[in-house]
Amino acid sequence: MRSKLRSELIIKSAKKLFTQHGFHKTSVGDIASAINLTKASLYHYFRSKEEIFKEVVRGEAKVLFSRLRNITGTIGSVEEQFRSVVIAHIKETLSFPLLTRLFTQSPQRQASVATELRQEVFEQEVSLIEEILTKGQHEGCFNIARPKILAQALVAALHGIEMSSELQDAQTALKKYIEEFVQVLLRGIVGNDGVTVDGSIS
Repeated sequence: MRSKLRSELIIKSAKKLFTQHGFHKTSVGDIASAINLTKASLYHYFRSKEEIFKEVVRGEAKVLFSRLRNITGTIGSVEEQFRSVVIAHIKETLSFPLLTRLFTQSPQRQASVATELRQEVFEQEVSLIEEILTKGQHEGCFNIARPKILAQALVAALHGIEMSSELQDAQTALKKYIEEFVQVLLRGIVGNDGVTVDGSIS
């Protein structure tokens, strides 16, 4: 139990320092000193700074997806689930600075493990969106042919929005843009005109 509490304390300290100073400007010594540990003692819990960073980012991702999946479990209409998850995805992701930086910072400024983490998070995002799209497809609400491909495109588009520093700094503009984005998406996948979103004829 004591070991678990100490590990959690290290993660909490590291998250604060990584958020404030970035991965490269934060050392193992900095993390250890913040909680009155020696570097040698910290290495009993984590083998490297990269391992600590992984745990911090995965912790943020766990909270994010817990919140997003809670939405799908509390809203009835699949269209409203889709709308709510897309809106929450952008707003919630921006509240996790390290997750946001995975998709917005240049590779040179990121940890060596960033590519691995980015892929992990992307796959989880795609899986969640794909589940909703597939459900809507089966219920006849969404006129789509390939849910996974569409989910991949949508997640990439969501991160494109998150990269806009102009929107990040203006919450009113962000809220309006998100609403417009979701409306455009729903017009494209909801309907019965016989044309699916990938251009094939149903």
